[in-house]
Amino acid sequence: MSTSPPVFTDTDEIVVFTDDYGLPTPKPGTDPLVAATADPGYEVVVDAHGVVTEAREGRGGTVVPAGGRVIQGIGTGAQWLRARLVRDDTVTIGQRLEDVTTGRDIPLDASVDVVSSFHTLLLNSDIPKELPNSCSGKEPGADGVTLICTDSRTALGTNVRGRPVLITLTGQDNEDGEYLQTFAALLDAPVLGILDALNLDGGGSTTLQTGTTVHTPPTDLVEGKLVHRDVADTVYTGVGGYGMYAKP
Repeated sequence: MSTSPPVFTDTDEIVVFTDDYGLPTPKPGTDPLVAATADPGYEVVVDAHGVVTEAREGRGGTVVPAGGRVIQGIGTGAQWLRARLVRDDTVTIGQRLEDVTTGRDIPLDASVDVVSSFHTLLLNSDIPKELPNSCSGKEPGADGVTLICTDSRTALGTNVRGRPVLITLTGQDNEDGEYLQTFAALLDAPVLGILDALNLDGGGSTTLQTGTTVHTPPTDLVEGKLVHRDVADTVYTGVGGYGMYAKP
């Protein structure tokens, strides 16, 4: 369990779960450090034909039917579901992805992956003016006085050839990194040819692995020993194919 400040939390939301992972939907109180997760909420089960088979108070512990969906709501999201969906209703669930730069919709198919990020590091080869110069972890440097940033960094970008670029920045023996604006400046080097870049989750979650080899150092202290953090989310890149996720 992490004691760091929660991110991407919302007290009013609707979340749709698919059957891809074959796991029950999360129950209230998943993270006791985030008050929103204690909301009992409302849950709607939709079968493969779009028919509502269950609409009930509370949420969690529900296995998504094959080809179907489970819709969970908390706060005003739960209120919206209560007022609109009952058993035997027919539901159409759509997804839309818009490129806000060009104002066009991006067709969603098996070739499209959507990745969330904290900040835009580069946009059209420029560092956005609104990019904060943030750093969560700071320690004295070699002189014992100057504070250095120990935040390891991960970024996903696109280069001048239109190819994806995956970047990690960390130390040799322990977690080490850089301030956000400095990281962006490093990526803006002409030799890299990166046009656009998004900052992904960093710190101990920055783990670079090829095959079975981990190239980044351990960052978490467990029983007095440095270990690699268990990371649940992965950005996969390969040659001429798609990444595969593990199922139970």
